Amino acid sequence: MKASPRLWPHFGRSNEYGADVAAYARWREQAGWRRQARLFGVPIVNRDFKDSMEYAGNVYGKAGLVLEMLREQMGDAAFFSRAAALPRNESAENGGYADLERALEDTTHQHLDVFFKQWIYGGGAPQFAVTSSYDAEPRS
Repeated sequence: MKASPRLWPHFGRSNEYGADVAAYARWREQAGWRRQARLFGVPIVNRDFKDSMEYAGNVYGKAGLVLEMLREQMGDAAFFSRAAALPRNESAENGGYADLERALEDTTHQHLDVFFKQWIYGGGAPQFAVTSSYDAEPRS
């Protein structure tokens, strides 16, 4: 297996280095993001900043994870068929999240407004409370 120069989740990592490396890269990225509590309440799309790198952890790290999550929910075929065909104008500007949302909705006929509102335009992170118990009595 090839060694990645930097384990960062991006589309195609699983094809290039294998599923285990891709999963580990996603785990490392989310673990790193979760250590930056100041980013939790800040949405990925945010216009309230002084320095363009102030929220880079959300713009790049969290955004990559959210797009990976969307890709997982939609499936590779639906995600990549539309993401590759995003509208581009002659000025070579980057497409925005609204463009991606419209393109994916057109392809899949799914309403993604709730997903984008929660994950792209809203701040926060999932909070889990996990408990476990063990029943030592053998089952028959």
